[in-house]
Amino acid sequence: MQGVTIGATEGIFYEEDFRNAEEKRNVKVEWIPQDEMIIRMLLAGRIDVFVQDIMWVIAYLRNTSRQRKDGW
Repeated sequence: MQGVTIGATEGIFYEEDFRNAEEKRNVKVEWIPQDEMIIRMLLAGRIDVFVQDIMWVIAYLRNTSRQRKDGW
């Protein structure tokens, strides 16, 4: 995965393999404080991948879509 920038949430536990890959510079990790910020970065093309539970992402996108339709 060299050349890929991964968005990861600060304060969340990630497996040792993930941390080792970052330390060995096999991957570039952008540590961001909030998942919502990571999604915006992903949509803007500032990161390539976001490590998160798929059900959380679906729920977030549905909720955000509803809020925008309601004038948010």
